[in-house]
Amino acid sequence: MGGTYFPPDDKYGQPGLKKVLKKIAEAWKTDRDKIVASSDKILSQLQGAVEQSGGADKVSDAVCDKGYQQFASQFDEKLGGFGGA
Repeated sequence: MGGTYFPPDDKYGQPGLKKVLKKIAEAWKTDRDKIVASSDKILSQLQGAVEQSGGADKVSDAVCDKGYQQFASQFDEKLGGFGGA
């Protein structure tokens, strides 16, 4: 499962965090092997992509700085998080 925000309770047709956590716990109990196999496959694909791109150590300082600046410009100190872009 993934998402950017889950309200505490179901709202606006979206599942709330409580429901999401219950679904995750249920899936872990009933489909743990499938979840682990899926995560292994995803990890393998990500590692392959990094290797094809020349490796994670090949990212230039300029790219890292630009990424940092983009994240920093969206950080909301009052809310302690990131705003929409």
